Amino acid sequence: AETLLAAHRTDLGLTYPPNIPAYRAQGLDYEAVAGLAQVNTINIAVLKSSPYHAVAQLSGKLYGGFGVSSDKPIMLDVFRKAGVAHPVYREVNLGVDAYQALAAHRVAYSITYGGIDDITAELNGVALRQFPIKRYLGAAFSFPDDAFVALDHEVNAHHALFAHALRALARGYEYAAAHPAAAEAILLKDNPAALAGAKRVIDATGNATAPTFVGKQGTWGRLDDADFAGLTRILVKGGLIPAGKAPAAGQDFTDSLLPTTPLVK
Repeated sequence: AETLLAAHRTDLGLTYPPNIPAYRAQGLDYEAVAGLAQVNTINIAVLKSSPYHAVAQLSGKLYGGFGVSSDKPIMLDVFRKAGVAHPVYREVNLGVDAYQALAAHRVAYSITYGGIDDITAELNGVALRQFPIKRYLGAAFSFPDDAFVALDHEVNAHHALFAHALRALARGYEYAAAHPAAAEAILLKDNPAALAGAKRVIDATGNATAPTFVGKQGTWGRLDDADFAGLTRILVKGGLIPAGKAPAAGQDFTDSLLPTTPLVK
């Protein structure tokens, strides 16, 4: 998303929230305009049959990642919180799903998104043991799993247009939260080639993720300072962001484009 936004090839992107303070520190003036979900479901995962029953045991073991620069400082902080005095991080970039790499014993641990990777793994006969990262990092890992992002100047120049687009997305996600079976049927109907034979996975993951789309007030997309403040401190501590260039949490997002009340009853 960052590459496309910087090249002005897209107006709205979808990214991993830890990217936002890191890229802002590098000079990309963009921000989150909506969180895809209202909770963080990211877990550290190992095979259930593995000898690893505690996160501290994973220090020095091989991590299966996807080239995300924030993984190292985040994982090292998790290990410290788990009681490892001098944690060691080793990584290999995967070209397959995390659960497949775990099942093939290519890596000792990886990252899963709750309701997606764990469900898919289970349906494919791979049993996982998971450790929610927020158990160790608390509010610093409160950000949504994914966020929609746009360039600052584009948001300012086309505020009404972005608000219109996000209103449509909010209606769709709120509908999926309230009517998961109907949303799953629409997804399958509109993507017959890409999702041929995937009904079992779509139904299971759709049912699992639907409750995460909206918050207690029934609205979609809301973000706040806590979603970025603690995270930024971890990235500064880990050396990914120079301390003097760390953006303030409020610079990483705006809620001004989102509906303030539920659109789907």
